[in-house]
Amino acid sequence: MNKTININLAGIIFYVDEVAFEHFSNYLKSVKSQFDNSEERTEIIADIEARIAELLQSKLSDSKQVVNLEDIESIIAIMGSPEDYALDDDDTTEKKKQTKTSQSESYNYRGPKKLFRNPDDKILSGVSSGIAAYFGIDAVWIRLIWIALFFGFGTGFIFYIILWAVMPEAKTTAQKLQMRGEPINISNIERSVKEEMKDVKEKFSNFSNRTSVKSTSQKIRYVLEDIISAILSIAKSIFGFVAKFIGVILMIFGVFIIIALIGLFFGWNTLHIDGIDWQNLTGYLNAIFPTGSYMFLFMIGLVMIVIAPIIGIILLSMRILFNYRTKNKVASFALIGVSVIGFIFLFTTLSFLGRSFASSATTTEIIDVSSADKNFYLQVDNFVDDERPYELDWTLTDKYQILTDIELDVKQTRKPEPYINISTSSNGTNRIEARKRAENREYFTDTKDSVLSFADYFLIPADEKYRFQEMDIVLYLPVGYSIYLDKSMGNIIYDIKNVTNTYDLDMLGYTWVMTQNGLACKDCEQGEIKWQSSEDWENTEEQFESEAQEYEQQKLEEVQRKLKEAEEELNRLKNKSSK
Repeated sequence: MNKTININLAGIIFYVDEVAFEHFSNYLKSVKSQFDNSEERTEIIADIEARIAELLQSKLSDSKQVVNLEDIESIIAIMGSPEDYALDDDDTTEKKKQTKTSQSESYNYRGPKKLFRNPDDKILSGVSSGIAAYFGIDAVWIRLIWIALFFGFGTGFIFYIILWAVMPEAKTTAQKLQMRGEPINISNIERSVKEEMKDVKEKFSNFSNRTSVKSTSQKIRYVLEDIISAILSIAKSIFGFVAKFIGVILMIFGVFIIIALIGLFFGWNTLHIDGIDWQNLTGYLNAIFPTGSYMFLFMIGLVMIVIAPIIGIILLSMRILFNYRTKNKVASFALIGVSVIGFIFLFTTLSFLGRSFASSATTTEIIDVSSADKNFYLQVDNFVDDERPYELDWTLTDKYQILTDIELDVKQTRKPEPYINISTSSNGTNRIEARKRAENREYFTDTKDSVLSFADYFLIPADEKYRFQEMDIVLYLPVGYSIYLDKSMGNIIYDIKNVTNTYDLDMLGYTWVMTQNGLACKDCEQGEIKWQSSEDWENTEEQFESEAQEYEQQKLEEVQRKLKEAEEELNRLKNKSSK
């Protein structure tokens, strides 16, 4: 039975059997002698002992309390023998590489990688740089994600506080190595400690040099240098962060556009933006272009002409994010050639398309709306029960195309009865084609008693070509007739002239009477619309009635005159035939 010996390692008591103790003592003496001439000897030895103590603790359990020789040898295999790394500064780089390669299989133990807060690269707590070190990426990416969570989803602050609370800070050299996933052995501990001590010495040296300066001007110079250095450091950090952010935006934009173009080419439903019916974009293009072949060439040309700048944007984002630069000039010339060919395709197809809009024509339809009542109520009705997916001027469905380019006006007429004039215009290759397209439409109106209902759209067949079809509706009113404009009429009324120059939308909800001078508001209160007082309105209303009676009397006299002329002409013909 071997005797056990108590040892204190990094403040922890361990029980080691006699054989293991002798082997471990020799190893530890060898390690300490390796750093006898090192200025950082104390810090290096302390970190090595702390790491060995951590490994020894992992070897023990409730059923095993004593460290044996096998445990010590496994720890030495992990930490490495000091002579394996004892290379003088004058050794060549090749010799170092050979030595490291020969020992790599024995001393590359990394252990489990753990999440720590990185105190050496922190803005607040080191959470972002710790996560970045764990995944082996730049900390700026993690900070970009935090910004997205803070402002995009509103949960970033809570997650950050939770991680700040649960993630320990990497205080020891071993923890910092473990945070980065580097092997925790003598070589790396020595390197890490020396780097930290070098930074501390440089800062202390700069501090000592500055504190020893007695000249006021020199002190002021140092202060200014510190301020400028701090400003430049902050500016560099901000610029780097902004550059990375712009790179991400450019990358997302470039990839998004390429996917959208591919979807456009193959007819995929790749985009859905309110107000634009991207999902049926190929259907709209098919309704515009004369044939499918023209549409196909146009889509190919569009993809070709934009592919070069889009790829340029992606390459720029890669240069910003990953410092990637391409030196292949053949690829650049190829992209330029593709863009030129795409421009030729677009120019050719759009030139042929322009011919389809070369001529225009208009057709007219008259609708009689005579009624015993001179007071009309104007409103908009749906007529067709159809779900329109977007508020567009032009919407495609399986049965027809819905067009909302309608303008309704109200004008005076000398005719005795009111009527509606509906004019539809369209374009085409020639006037005959344009007229046929203008006639090939369907519009809905309805008259029930004194209620005039209008649709705020008109229909053309689904297989008809879109050629800027438009509709102008004019309601002609004789003097003395009145209209009430329902608020639903706001979608179609356009530039209705009136004696008070009231805007169209302000005319809604009021009754307007046709006078000799134009429409006048009958029921507007003073202050709502610029109008005369109620007393003046009574006088004006009497004038309307007088004008209407006078107009009717003139029309009656005109009819009587024509009857008299016809009677005289008839008598003249009778007398001539009798002779």
